[in-house]
Amino acid sequence: MVEFNTRTFSKVTNIASAAAIVFVAIYKLVKTNEKTVNQAVVSLYYLFFAILVVAAEFRLRFITNLFGFLSGQMGRGFFILMCGSLFLSAHMDITVIIGIILIIVGVLNMLIRVIKGDQFRSNAPYRAPSAQNQGESQKPEKPVKAATPKKAKKEKAPAEPVQNDQPISDGPAIRF
Repeated sequence: MVEFNTRTFSKVTNIASAAAIVFVAIYKLVKTNEKTVNQAVVSLYYLFFAILVVAAEFRLRFITNLFGFLSGQMGRGFFILMCGSLFLSAHMDITVIIGIILIIVGVLNMLIRVIKGDQFRSNAPYRAPSAQNQGESQKPEKPVKAATPKKAKKEKAPAEPVQNDQPISDGPAIRF
């Protein structure tokens, strides 16, 4: 008997979701009667979202560093759910059906995370990208030797400001 593997199920459904997002992006560009710049930009966003989902599934480090919420199953599920909700704004066509499927896949991802725990996160604690280099700068310092007295330098007297009859201005005067 074959055991149900939730990790494989999640990977396959998430990659299939990314493929569906790519399909909708291409469909929107080709099948729309009104080809506008707005529609092209939205389709590029859809393609970017699909690339993010696939990159997160293959655990590309630069993606999970920049988009930390995609490193866990709950974040990926919510992201896919959000992508699916974007497709619901269309008139009743294939994009609405794909949107409903993506919402179901997103909810399933989140349910699997709640029931089984996060199966994709590494055992190492998460560190924000801004904290990555802090450990290196906090190395113990070498002991400092006692300072030997040095000859004191003669301090110059501060220069007195030049007195002009003209008032000090912040810049050129603009007259209308």
